[in-house]
Amino acid sequence: MARLIIFITLLFPSFSNASTTLLFYEDYAPYSGKDSNGPVGLFADIVMTIFDKMNIPVETEVLPFKRAMLKGYLGEGIVVGIYKTPERLEKLQYSDGFFLESIILFQNKTTPFKYSGINSLKNRSIGCRLGFSYGASFDKAKKEGLFQPIGKNDYNNLLRLSKNRIDGLVMDKEVGNYLIRKHSLKNIIPVLSPTIHTSQVYIAARKDKFGKIIERFNLELSKLKQTPEYQELISKYK
Repeated sequence: MARLIIFITLLFPSFSNASTTLLFYEDYAPYSGKDSNGPVGLFADIVMTIFDKMNIPVETEVLPFKRAMLKGYLGEGIVVGIYKTPERLEKLQYSDGFFLESIILFQNKTTPFKYSGINSLKNRSIGCRLGFSYGASFDKAKKEGLFQPIGKNDYNNLLRLSKNRIDGLVMDKEVGNYLIRKHSLKNIIPVLSPTIHTSQVYIAARKDKFGKIIERFNLELSKLKQTPEYQELISKYK
C-alpha cells in the first residue's frame, strides 16, 4: 500500500503537499509588482487563478527582473510573464501564451518623429528597460547599435522623455498608460503612438524541471480562455 501511495503522488503531483515557486518581477504595473501581501497585477491574477484550479500549492517571490530570470535558469522556480527569445529558448521550456502585450513607441508631443519601421530609430536615443526583450527586430537593432539604448526602468525613462532627454521610449501600452496617468504626463506624452511589436507572455522554467506542471497549466489556461472569467481578469487592468 505504501508503494502505491508513493506512485500515485509522483504521478499526480496535485495530491502532494509540495509547493511550486512562482517567480514574479517588480516594477511592471499594472502587470507585475508587489504589495505587503505578495505579488499583484494582471500576471498574478491570471496565473494564480490557474494554479488554484490545478490545486497546486504555490510559494511566490517578487524580484528584480534579472534576478527572477536567473532563478528560473537555475531551476529554482517558474518565471511568470516573459517573452520568448532565441537565447531563452535554449534553456527554458515555455507554456502557451496567457496574455498578449502591445509594445508602443512613446514620444514627447513637442518633438515627434515619424516611425515607419525599425530603421526610423537610427541614431536616436531610445529608452528601454534593462534585460527586457521587445521583439526580434528591436533586439537585433539594439545589439547592432542602430540606436542608443538608454536607462534601466520605465519610470526613469518616462521622466527623461517628458524633459526631451531621449527621443523615444518603448514600453507596453498599458504599462505606459498606467505610468502616464499616475504621474500626470498625458499632456506631454499622448498615448497615440505606433505599435512596434506584439507578443504573447508566458510562464517558463528550466527544461529539466516543471514539465508536467506546465502541461497541466496549458490545459487549465485553455479552459479559462473559453470562459468570461478570463476577460474579466483582463478588464480590471484596462
